[in-house]
Amino acid sequence: MHRKSLATIIFLLAAINVGFLWQNHALKRSVAHAADSSAVVLTEVDGIMTDLRGMYTYPGIGRYFVPSDSTGAAPESPLTLVVFFSAETSCPSSLMEIAVFKRLLPVFRERGQSIVAVTSKRDSAAIVEFLSKESLDIPLLADDQDSGYTFTQIGISPVFMPFKILYDSTYTAIYMRGADNTPESQAGFEEAALWLSEMINKK
Repeated sequence: MHRKSLATIIFLLAAINVGFLWQNHALKRSVAHAADSSAVVLTEVDGIMTDLRGMYTYPGIGRYFVPSDSTGAAPESPLTLVVFFSAETSCPSSLMEIAVFKRLLPVFRERGQSIVAVTSKRDSAAIVEFLSKESLDIPLLADDQDSGYTFTQIGISPVFMPFKILYDSTYTAIYMRGADNTPESQAGFEEAALWLSEMINKK
C-alpha cells in the first residue's frame, strides 16, 4: 500500500513537471514570435526603438504626403485627400475605387481642395503607369515620406491600399479609410468625402 502511494506521488510529480516544462516551452515560443513581429514595426528613433504605427495621424504630418510648391512648402488647401497606392495591391474591387476618385476630383477642384497620390519610390513607375491608364490626373508623390520611414513602419499596409486620408488646412487627419472592397463601402467613402468637402467649403 505504501509502495503504491509512493508510486502515485512520483507519477503525479512527474506529470506536473512535464506540464510546467510544456508551459515554459509554449511561453518561450510566444515571446519569440512577439519579438519577431515587433521587429517589423519597431523603428529606431534617436537610438530608441519606437512603434510609429499611426504616425500619419499626428497633427500637421499630412504636409509630408503632398508635393511641395515652388517655395518648398506644402501648398495651402482647405482640404486634401491623400490616396496611398501600392503595386502590391492587386484586388480588382479595390482598384475600382478609381471611379470614385474621378468623381470627387472636379468637386474638390471647384472648391479649391485637392487630391494627391502617394506611393513608394520602388512602386512609382507602376503607379504612374496605372494612373495614366486610368486617366486620373492627380499629382503623385513618389517617396516613403521625407521622414524616411516606410509605409509599413507607420502602420499603412501596402496590401490594403488604396488607403485614404482627408487632411484639413493644417494637414491634420480628420478622416481616414482603408481599401473599400465592395460597391457599398466605396459609396460610403464617397458620401463621407463629399459631405466633409461641403462642410469645409461652407466655412
